[in-house]
Amino acid sequence: MSLLEKIFRRKKSYDIKEIQEKAESHEPQKILIPSEKPPKFERFCNFSERALKLKAPKSSQEKLRESILMLDIDITPNGVFSATILIFISLFLLALPFFFLDGSMKLLMPFIPFIAAYLVYTYPSFLATVTKIRASDETIKVILYMVIYLRFNPQLENAFSFAAEHCSGPIGKDIKGIIWGLETGQFIDLKRAIGTKMEKWLIWDKEFVESINLILSLSRVGTEDIRKKNLEKALTYLLTSTYEKMKDYSRNLTSPITMIHSMGITFPLMGLVMFPMISIFLHDQMNPLYLAFGYTVFLPLILYFYLKRVISKRPGAFSY
Repeated sequence: MSLLEKIFRRKKSYDIKEIQEKAESHEPQKILIPSEKPPKFERFCNFSERALKLKAPKSSQEKLRESILMLDIDITPNGVFSATILIFISLFLLALPFFFLDGSMKLLMPFIPFIAAYLVYTYPSFLATVTKIRASDETIKVILYMVIYLRFNPQLENAFSFAAEHCSGPIGKDIKGIIWGLETGQFIDLKRAIGTKMEKWLIWDKEFVESINLILSLSRVGTEDIRKKNLEKALTYLLTSTYEKMKDYSRNLTSPITMIHSMGITFPLMGLVMFPMISIFLHDQMNPLYLAFGYTVFLPLILYFYLKRVISKRPGAFSY
């Protein structure tokens, strides 16, 4: 029994029949890509680059360039760096009057420009990580739809069109762009169109690129048996590599889980025990405001960023 048949057996019968009927009766539809308004972050970065004309440090340019490549937004590393400096200067000037006031605001306001600048500077990396996770989750679905279609119809362009119609994530959007480029004459053939996305797909999931290459090689296959074996191989290769990556990820979760448990459960419980003693012996030296700020704001923020870092390393997953 092939892997594709095993997947079908785990699904409900009407799902199998529906997918098969769609694949057998599929007629390629014209892909329409509406013009979208640039995101606010993109407009802000471009405005900052025109206004300040700063150059990003060489140490951060490559990392920012890789993140921008995965996002398909029209900005540059210099634009991100200029936006970071602009937001820092703007908030620093707005916070300057609070430095002359008494009370807790005087202590908190100096941190706001630094926090905002950090969030702007790391936003492309964060968004690229989220996009990479979504793309990794979508790779199996894209290959599965292509394999299902090619079992009934050997037309590669129609298989990509079929996958694009049923996938709406980052890879589905890229495939829609490929089909649109073929329909409008921007690309001569499918392979050249896919070549424009290969660099980004390699960053997302190199196993997905290998599976795509196996599917593209079907045009050189003569017999039906070899064609079906290559389809099976393309799907099996991606599923196996995804399974291995998830196993490695789960094995490496021991230390992060211990750290999360300590910061999220152990430390707060210890604080409940220690706070009464601190209030008795150090009530003249310890400001309760700092203690409350540390446990209600600072510790949850550290825990949040650590959790985000752990989750960002999660590979795509599947179940069947």
